[in-house]
Amino acid sequence: MNYSYLVKRGIQIIPVVFGILIISFLMIHLAPGDAVFMFIGESGADPEFEAAIRTRLGLDKSLFEQFILYIKGIFSGDLGRSFVLNEDVSKIIFDRAIPTIILMLSSISFGAIFGILIGVYAASKPYSMRDNISMVIALFLYSLPNFWLGQMLIIVFSVNWGLLPVSGMESMILGDKSFLFDRFTHLVLPTITLGSTLAAFVMRFVRSSMIDVLGQDYILTAKSKGLSERKIFFKHALKNALLPVITYIGLRLGYMLSGAVVIESVFGWPGLGLLMLDALFERDYPLIMGLFIVISLSVTIITFIVDILYTYLDPRIRLK
Repeated sequence: MNYSYLVKRGIQIIPVVFGILIISFLMIHLAPGDAVFMFIGESGADPEFEAAIRTRLGLDKSLFEQFILYIKGIFSGDLGRSFVLNEDVSKIIFDRAIPTIILMLSSISFGAIFGILIGVYAASKPYSMRDNISMVIALFLYSLPNFWLGQMLIIVFSVNWGLLPVSGMESMILGDKSFLFDRFTHLVLPTITLGSTLAAFVMRFVRSSMIDVLGQDYILTAKSKGLSERKIFFKHALKNALLPVITYIGLRLGYMLSGAVVIESVFGWPGLGLLMLDALFERDYPLIMGLFIVISLSVTIITFIVDILYTYLDPRIRLK
């Protein structure tokens, strides 16, 4: 393992983290609107009452003072207190993170497995009918807006056929269904909707990567040694073709997290995405900034882990 590379990548994270803190703070506080109006209404109220509300929320201080206090709180492990829910932001985010993690893991698994299988299937016979059909499917999935696909899936599988639940994470009344099966049925449509774009990208990526790898010299050498086509295809070609796919999936996590905001609102999934939407409408500054920071840092850390994993899997990078 190249430890100098690890140290270099770790140092690069530090300015990224500070950039996230500054940008998230400024974006929220400089946006139009006022959180105080969520308490007293747009028509206003007694000036003394409004001033008291601003003091209680900490909005009576200058923007610079608010930023310094916020940074001090973050480094002490305090993300602040929600204006609306009147709870610690860290506790709210932790409680709502579990559903989002479940949705993300299931969507990534679906997108990666489905995309790899179809991509390998298409690459086994390039430019054939199966290849053309597979690429049409990938283009179709990539072109569909996720929110539209989610609504269509709800209309077909929930409203018309009654096979799957419309929204939520669990049923109020289980009936004859087990708890796990009930959770699974609620998870199916959001997973397909969120993972479809990833599946399309992975499908095309694996297909092109496999075709490129199959033309390499070491594959021709393996064929000349008399190895079976199946062994060459899966043991040698697929293993090397999947290396860039791992990095690509890691980099797509940020887009999937942003897409989760829309998908969770479509399906009423009680995760960070739906929480973010509610916080934006309610102008809950501490909660919005806490969500921005947690999501941004999660993407940064995941990207770092993917870089390290890729370095470990690819000997050529370790040698460099």
